Amino acid sequence: TTIASHGLASLAPRMHMRRLLSLAIPSPPAPRLLSTRVTRSGRFLSSVNAQAASPSSAASFPRHPKQLTVALQRARTTEEVLTLHARYGRAFNQVNLAACWSRLGRIGRAEPDFEEQLAELRLQTLESVGEWGDHGLSNLVHALAKLRLSGAEWQPLWLAAERTALAQVSSFEAQATSNTAWSYAKARRRAPELFDAIAAAAPARLRAMSPQALSNTAWAYATARHPAPALLEAIAVEAAPRLGEFNTQALSNTAWAYASAGHAAPRLFDALAAEATRRLPDFSPQGVANIAWAFATARHPARPLFDAIAREAPARLSSFREQHLSNLAWSFAIAPTSAVSTAPALFDAIAAAAVPRLGEFTPQGLTNLAWAYAEVAHPAPELYEAIGHRIGSAPERHPTSCLTTVLWAIAAAGGAPRAERLDAVAEALAARLDECADQELCNAAWAFAVFDHVPRSELFGAHFGARCEALSARFSRSGLCQLHQWRIWAAERALHEGMPSPRLLERCHSAFEDGSATASSLQRAVGDGLAALGLRVEEEVQLSSGYSLDFVVDWRGQRLGVEVDGPSHFVGEAPSGRTMLKRRQLRSLGWRVAPVPYLEWNGLAQAGSPTPSPDLEVARQQQPQQQQRLFFLPLR
Repeated sequence: TTIASHGLASLAPRMHMRRLLSLAIPSPPAPRLLSTRVTRSGRFLSSVNAQAASPSSAASFPRHPKQLTVALQRARTTEEVLTLHARYGRAFNQVNLAACWSRLGRIGRAEPDFEEQLAELRLQTLESVGEWGDHGLSNLVHALAKLRLSGAEWQPLWLAAERTALAQVSSFEAQATSNTAWSYAKARRRAPELFDAIAAAAPARLRAMSPQALSNTAWAYATARHPAPALLEAIAVEAAPRLGEFNTQALSNTAWAYASAGHAAPRLFDALAAEATRRLPDFSPQGVANIAWAFATARHPARPLFDAIAREAPARLSSFREQHLSNLAWSFAIAPTSAVSTAPALFDAIAAAAVPRLGEFTPQGLTNLAWAYAEVAHPAPELYEAIGHRIGSAPERHPTSCLTTVLWAIAAAGGAPRAERLDAVAEALAARLDECADQELCNAAWAFAVFDHVPRSELFGAHFGARCEALSARFSRSGLCQLHQWRIWAAERALHEGMPSPRLLERCHSAFEDGSATASSLQRAVGDGLAALGLRVEEEVQLSSGYSLDFVVDWRGQRLGVEVDGPSHFVGEAPSGRTMLKRRQLRSLGWRVAPVPYLEWNGLAQAGSPTPSPDLEVARQQQPQQQQRLFFLPLR
């Protein structure tokens, strides 16, 4: 007769538990151990009668700690572990309790009443944990961390384990030392005395630590933000010659730890770069993003590694999570220019992978992605359009830091979001001005000046001016410069209500005027060419507005500004937002300006006329709604 024929099919998932406990044996008159054996699969099988297995008779049941430990280690589900504890928990010794926690940690959380089911186990552990040794303690806190047991009811157990560990940490074995540090960091537990004690004891045990333990220990101190320079230095010395034994996750985690802790370890980073470059195809997407982030954050030059990532990553981006995509772009943007190439193919691939998935990005991921593309001045109009749509459609769902950084990024790249999206973002910002930090105010003001868009809301009303005054002591020089350009735009648009105080405006003007300029080789070449035409040339002319012009020449009875636009003035081949704003504002201030784009100048050089000469004429080309541009063209 089958189980199903008796309507007991629902008991099938519990059959493994029956094999562990053998509860189907008829009950004899008195408790006794019937048999103990190991199945072919190696799973512990204890045949006991139902009376012996019941909680009421557990105290009289013969204790076999080793058998209980084996049964716990063989359990496959949380239910099996907790059933073993419910039936035999009173007979558990310290080893059994530690094995119980270790197994639960390996199996993972069960929902929804998981923590309630652990109440008896928690209380029993709390009663005895003060007598546990290093192995049991490290297994306990490791399980608590993995199971994310950190609520108020768990605080006494964490504290008791911490006190016990403090008394014994000087005699901990290497693995227990590493696991304890990792667990308190993973659980975000503040335990400064314990971390200090581990930092003092661990260096003597590093040689005995596995590669994973070395990596985890460094990771723990970086995650806990607990300073331990001597320990980190000792780990770096121990780890560098052993990196070939590390798996790829340990390599990326180690790099992440030292970058996060801000601990300089050049020899370790050199060794990490060489090992990671060699084994990059074996890294997970998260590992690739993390190793790039670590080297960029540490500002450690590793050109071969970044070149390898730029070659390897594009074909794998479909398997990258959204955070990995934004972190990878951010890393290439922030890395020292000597450490990375421009990687245009990688940025093209990241943009293509990100656009259809922008709805899955967190606000922080969206912010980092937009900032990275603006920072490297990589043309990505579809990406900027999609990001603009994302924040413009639901600005209330994004923090002010995200809204203002994205606005700045799109403006810096020379983008132009739709008016209705700008109005929606402006309205959201106007309602949350008190949440805006100093740089956020500057970014928003500068972006709307670049877009030349007057918002329909009262974003730049009296509240904006008052908020600027409240944060005036925090403004950076670059922020003051942004506000000055916004002020010029506001004057063009007759926006006077939201102006900060005259004192703050004067600070903005002084900061904007104070920029020191160094002539580039391109600028010097253009100046030589203008002089060769017999023109009277003034260099670096400061204007009353705070702007400066590379050159001012007298041309046919009028003063003409000449601006040399190098690569930093463009995003791809289009003028950047900063370049467009300067050209437009100079025109509004009454100046005629002839831009000399580097691409056109280089074209002259390739055509055999590296500098203008008397054989050149000035041709004017008027484009609708744009300033008049002057081009130097060779006569043929």
